[in-house]
Amino acid sequence: MRDYKTASPDRYHLLKDFARENRKNPTLAEQVMWEHIRARQTGRKVFRQYVIGDYIVDFLFPEINLVVEVDGAYHSEREQIEDDERRERDLNKMNYNVIRFSNEEILYDIEKVIERILKELEPELKGKNAVVVGRSQIVGKPMAALLLNENMTVTICHSATTNLPEHTRMADVLVVATGIPHLIKDNMVKEGAIVIDVGINRLEDRLCGDVDFENVSKKASYITPVPGGVGPLTIAMLLTNTLLAYKRK
Repeated sequence: MRDYKTASPDRYHLLKDFARENRKNPTLAEQVMWEHIRARQTGRKVFRQYVIGDYIVDFLFPEINLVVEVDGAYHSEREQIEDDERRERDLNKMNYNVIRFSNEEILYDIEKVIERILKELEPELKGKNAVVVGRSQIVGKPMAALLLNENMTVTICHSATTNLPEHTRMADVLVVATGIPHLIKDNMVKEGAIVIDVGINRLEDRLCGDVDFENVSKKASYITPVPGGVGPLTIAMLLTNTLLAYKRK
């Protein structure tokens, strides 16, 4: 993502040097932000002090063109506010979305800051294609209903579906719950798809899902592993529902 379009190569290399120094000497707020972003394991690439055109941005999530800026006290000065507004307009023109946080927000309410960032990282589901492979009463059909509630276009595939790969390659979100080990191969998945593997199968030496994780993970933007993906979430929700049921007694 080296952007020479709005900066000369000479200026770019100068900015790169500044960015390198900034990474070595972050402010306290920048360091706190970086540590919390890494701890959350967002599943997205993130760069610190990245050069875009004539600017060095504090954090960049390149896959969704999201810029996160950390504003010190001087950003409240009138001249700096005008500079920030001009900078944001320029970044918007280059198709970057910019969100800003003050040092105080990061140092005293970091959870709220991270929650806002995670919200920005959530994929937009409305209008996208979802394919559910499996039509069981406990996974396939309820999952299709949940995806419909997100205003997605939903297709349910099952044992009588002809040409399964044709359907799965159309999926922006692919949910698989069949009980067939490694049913879904990498050539059956769209580049950048979200893949949720609900299946769990016991082989001679290990557990595996319905998706060929090793190869499909190279194409998917998000993918749940087996074990360690849907299972822990299922347990957490069962415990939550048990507690809610107890409180309602």
